[in-house]
Amino acid sequence: MSGKCERALDTNKWVGNTPYLNFGEGLEVCPIYPFCGAQARLLVRNVKDHSKRASIYLDTHAVLGCVYQPYWEVMIGNTYRYSLDQTDFMVKFIRNELLAKPKFKKKKK
Repeated sequence: MSGKCERALDTNKWVGNTPYLNFGEGLEVCPIYPFCGAQARLLVRNVKDHSKRASIYLDTHAVLGCVYQPYWEVMIGNTYRYSLDQTDFMVKFIRNELLAKPKFKKKKK
């Protein structure tokens, strides 16, 4: 069964063609089992504030149904989609979102 799945999803093709992701200092990554037909899934979170996190899917076969080319789907409150050639831009966006300082300070009473 696993061989059929690997052939159907061209997994060997993607081993060498998936871009590396370097989120840098302050963020940590946990690869988890993909579901809903995604090729891969990662959770990224702020090291100091675990409530700031993103879920990233790699969809190489339009299984998630929105984009008909290989792309990243990022969920941080809203859903964002990036083609594989926008990987660096996606990483910068995730870093900015997860490492951003609060925009407003609470007033002291």
